[in-house]
Amino acid sequence: MSAAEGVLTSLLRQSLAQVLARAKVCEAGGGEAVRRLRVSLRRLRSLLALVREEFPGPDVEALRAEAKRLANLYAEARDWQAFADLAAEAAPQPGLEAVIAEAEARARKAEGEAHLDPTALARQLRAYLHAPEWGADEPADAFAARALERAFRRLKKRARDFARLSAAQRHEARVALKRLRYAVEFFGPLFGPSESVEAFTQRAAQMQDRLGADNDAAVALRLAQRLEASGNPALALAAGALARHVAPDGTAARRAWKRLRKAPRFWRGRLAQNEA
Repeated sequence: MSAAEGVLTSLLRQSLAQVLARAKVCEAGGGEAVRRLRVSLRRLRSLLALVREEFPGPDVEALRAEAKRLANLYAEARDWQAFADLAAEAAPQPGLEAVIAEAEARARKAEGEAHLDPTALARQLRAYLHAPEWGADEPADAFAARALERAFRRLKKRARDFARLSAAQRHEARVALKRLRYAVEFFGPLFGPSESVEAFTQRAAQMQDRLGADNDAAVALRLAQRLEASGNPALALAAGALARHVAPDGTAARRAWKRLRKAPRFWRGRLAQNEA
């Protein structure tokens, strides 16, 4: 097994172990446990996407599909909880507490209906790792540099003309950013502790936070409309008032992208060696 294959195998096993551990915690309660589980599933999906780009095949596609299915089970719960959290940060207004209580109740209901079972994912991934046929006969940092550069270029393409992006296009940029940030988490240690790794990681995290806030605002608008149509006049009135004060603002995210785009790409030196 090459160094690159060893790193990928270790990362996949670690990611699966984290998913299984957090899924067990979710059995005892939701809220923060659900958020952590969804993060673990996203990390695993991002890692599988990196593997797929280098070594495509039906097995890795099936793994990504199962991880996505599991993550989507909690999407409704996550959205309602994000809405409740955003409403709790809003300026006090009549009926707001009722809106928060309703959103949290819907989040708990969605959690209770999720019934996440990672058994099939674990079985499929362990079988996949039993005898991988990747053929990645190269140093781990060489593979990592190529994967990081590909992820950065994908984000750069998705974020072009950022100020003019539609909501759907901004979502695509956010997905590309998540893949890049997780790739940095996976492979950054291969390049040793350095200021450039730390600076890039921080700027990627800042951009993800800004895009996440914009996404939560967009979700809040959509869910407020659902509450307005709920048939409860008092709830509808309060939700409508909240919606008028919540709107995605891409200014901070755009600035964060400019900072990230200018950050030194710590893997470029290794990439240059690959191309020499």
